[in-house]
Amino acid sequence: MNKLVLITLLISLTFIGCSSDELDFEQANAIELNPIAKVSLLYFKANPSNFIDQITGLDTPVRFDYSNINVFSNEISLNNVKKVVLKIDIENTFNKDFNIDYYLIDENNNTLDVLNFNSIANGQLQTEYTYLEGSVEFQNMVNTRRINVIVGQFPSTAPTNDAMLLHFKSAVDLTLKFGND
Repeated sequence: MNKLVLITLLISLTFIGCSSDELDFEQANAIELNPIAKVSLLYFKANPSNFIDQITGLDTPVRFDYSNINVFSNEISLNNVKKVVLKIDIENTFNKDFNIDYYLIDENNNTLDVLNFNSIANGQLQTEYTYLEGSVEFQNMVNTRRINVIVGQFPSTAPTNDAMLLHFKSAVDLTLKFGND
C-alpha cells in the first residue's frame, strides 16, 4: 500500500510542476532550428607520377574533375540554406610549390567563380570561405553543379620520390534555417 501512495504522490507532483496559468503556447511559433550539415565535395591524393605527361615525360598540370555536385539540387535544402562555409585543406609533402585553381561550374558549364591557392613545399594550407545568403558569392556557391580543379607545379629542379603526396580535401558546412524568419 505504501508503494501505491508514493507513486500516486510522485505522479501528482509531476503534473503540478508542469502546469501553470501562465503557459505561453505561442512560444512554439517562435522556434527556429539552425542545424549544420557537413558535406564533402572533393578529395584526391596525387603523387609525382600524376604530374608527368606519359608521352613527353615532362611535368604537366593535372586536372581533377568532380561532376554532379547535388548539394544544392534539393529545393527544400536550397530554400533553407542561410550560410555556406567552404573549407579547403591541402597537405603538400612534395619539395615543390603548387598552384591550385578551384573552379565553381554551373549546370550550363559556365564558370561562376575561381578560387586560387598556392601550396608551398612541405606545407599545409587550411582556409575557409564564408558565403552569406543574399550575396553574389552565396548565389554562385548554391548554383554550383561541378567543381574543376587544376593543379600546376611551379618550376623547380628539386627531385621527387614516390612517397610525396599532394593531399586535397574540400567540404562545405551548410547552416540551414527552419522555423520562423
